[in-house]
Amino acid sequence: MKRLGILALIATGLTLSVCQARVCEAQVVQKGREVPWEIDPISAVKGTRIRVPQTILKEVKANPDDCLESSAREGSKLDAYRFVSGNRALIAIWGRSSCYCSPTGNCTFWIYKSGRAGHVKLLDTGNVREFGFLRNKTKGLPDIVLWSHDSALRSPGALWQFDGKEYVRICGWEWTSQHQLPNGDWEDDAKPHIENNTCVNDKAPAG
Repeated sequence: MKRLGILALIATGLTLSVCQARVCEAQVVQKGREVPWEIDPISAVKGTRIRVPQTILKEVKANPDDCLESSAREGSKLDAYRFVSGNRALIAIWGRSSCYCSPTGNCTFWIYKSGRAGHVKLLDTGNVREFGFLRNKTKGLPDIVLWSHDSALRSPGALWQFDGKEYVRICGWEWTSQHQLPNGDWEDDAKPHIENNTCVNDKAPAG
């Protein structure tokens, strides 16, 4: 029995050490919540691909004069995804042409809530390279992760949550494949790592 007690204390100490080293990320996992900065952007859940609803298209369709390419079709090149969470349905609209996207591939992005009364806009933002819905919910709607593309070596991500009226940015982080040396120079890393993660402080995902 004494041996088992010692082993239990050792295990507890190891758990605390891991929690401290990872800024208690385990607490988020224990609550059954996804850890946003650990999600692969390529495999993030987007929902079911649909046609852009006409009422939304009329609202977001770009003026061809504002596009880098003069084709009339550029203004309506948009991807739409329907994501259902419980009895709530959200529609993500993602710009896919020069009318909506920068040369680095970051594009304008919208979220609409779909219901009997029509479509209500909950988010209108830019600089989105990838996106994904989470199982985590805030005020009844799923959290969202948006990723941008800064360069081949740096990719910022951000967690967005519903505040009861619209989606707001809560915190962010950066995936990077380089680090800065003491002399100010930059050196490439063998594996990417996370820097500037503001989601592990007081702004971490709430229940």
